[in-house]
Parts: sequence; structure tokens; C-alpha cells
Amino acid sequence: AEIINSEEQVTEELLIDNSNDFLVATSVPKILPLDDGIWIAINYDKTATLLIEGESRIIVVDPLTSYDSAKKLLSDFKSISDKPVKTIIYTLDPPDILLGAKAFVQAGDGSMTIIAPEDFIPLYKDSANVEFLPTHTFTSIFSFNLSGVEMKLVFNRGNESSGQTLILLPDQDKFVISDSVYGVAPYIIQTDSLRELLQDDSIAEPTPGNH
Repeated sequence: AEIINSEEQVTEELLIDNSNDFLVATSVPKILPLDDGIWIAINYDKTATLLIEGESRIIVVDPLTSYDSAKKLLSDFKSISDKPVKTIIYTLDPPDILLGAKAFVQAGDGSMTIIAPEDFIPLYKDSANVEFLPTHTFTSIFSFNLSGVEMKLVFNRGNESSGQTLILLPDQDKFVISDSVYGVAPYIIQTDSLRELLQDDSIAEPTPGNH
């Protein structure tokens, strides 16, 4: 895997991967910094994973689609941080994109916190692909501080970006728009609607999400 450090190189790499629609068969796995303590891992499989560093833990947003790809990401990420992964956030409902969770849970100390919208639970329980169910759920908005990281999770049932979770990171002035991202270019969501959804007057900079 390739670890990218230069901001200019990050922009170039994201543009390249976006133009190729994340063709994993021809792309090298990369871990790209998006801000202090925030990285996006791309080309490990058909989805991307966000890694957020807290004071004592790493928070993983969507755990990749396979055990092997998540295992490789964990190994590569050790060169960046040796903090344990103790939190996973599921932002989407398709169970097949959660198969990498096992690698993160196995690498932990048995105290993994898994957060997801309550609406997803029936689907997860009916699927053989979800080995690790959420330990914490929320209905619409969940604001919290986790290991020094301020986060607001907003479950969106709207027509424009249905069945997914937006993540606001106030301290970094960023929001993760999950499956509204095709490649790594943000899908355009009406700003006024997003403000209302997040119940916040300040709209932060979009951050690439799952796909």
C-alpha cells in the first residue's frame, strides 16, 4: 500500500481514482490524509473506509467489504498510528459492505463499540453477512464526543440521499456524505436542505465517503 503525505499529492491521487471509478483491479491501495487525524483508505476493495484518530482510539467509518481487505488495511495503517480501533460506524444498510468488521473486532481488545441507525437493525439481523451487530443505535440525530472527537451523526431518510448517515465533524469543519459520493467526488446535495438536516447554520467542507 502507498501512504500519501503531501496535500497536493492527495488531491492528485483522489482525482485519478475518481476518474477511474475506483477500479480496484488496476489501482494500488492508498491511505490518504484528508485533515489532521482523518484518513481515507481507497482501493483496498470496492468501497472506501474513513479512519478518524481520537485521543486513545481509532474510529472506523464503514469497515470494507471483506475480511482480507480490512486485515491488509489494519496492517498498513500501523505505520501511521498504533492506536487500537475501538469504534466502528455503519453508515449504510447493505450488509455485504460490512464484512470487513471481523478483522477490526479481532484486532481490538474486546471492547468494540459499533454505532448504526436503528432503522438498519432488522436488515442486519436477517443477514448472514452481519456478524457483529451494533452495540449502540440512534433514530435520527446522535451528537457525542468520542475520545476527544466531536461528532454528529444524522440518519437521512430523504429522497435525495436515502437510507444513509451523514457525519458532521465540527472541530475539523468537515462533513462525511457517505454513499452520496460516487468515486470520491461529492454528489451535490442542496445546501439549504443539508443545513436543515444537520440543524447547523455552518456547512462544512465535504469529505469523501464510502464509495
